[in-house]
Amino acid sequence: MQQPTDQSKRPRWLLPLLGCGIAVLCIVVFAGSIGGYLLFNQSVASRFDAERWRQATMGCDSDNPRLDMYSDLQAQLLRERPTRDEVIALLGDEGSAETAGTSDTLSYMLGYNIIDCDSLLIIFDSEGRVSDVRYSQG
Repeated sequence: MQQPTDQSKRPRWLLPLLGCGIAVLCIVVFAGSIGGYLLFNQSVASRFDAERWRQATMGCDSDNPRLDMYSDLQAQLLRERPTRDEVIALLGDEGSAETAGTSDTLSYMLGYNIIDCDSLLIIFDSEGRVSDVRYSQG
């Protein structure tokens, strides 16, 4: 004959410890999935293609290929530091221009990204060469 088990002798800390372990596992899985999503989205970025850029619409479209080309274009512009005329020849002349003091800025629409219409800001120094390239949201 088997003796009935006495549940009062079970450690009281076992159930909360098991619950904490499950919570930590859920957090790790969630953080890993977000990290994977961000890594995947960075790897999807396209190489800059001037012809494809110029063919894209200036509108705020969610399928505008310019958004995916931003990182590659930014690196190229900062590396080569072209003049304003060279940038216009590369990207087209539909960018809106602003002048503030000694710097000159061109702005191109990148497209719709999650909640805003984003744009590319190209800033020129006093010598007329690219000095900064920025991503502007909204």
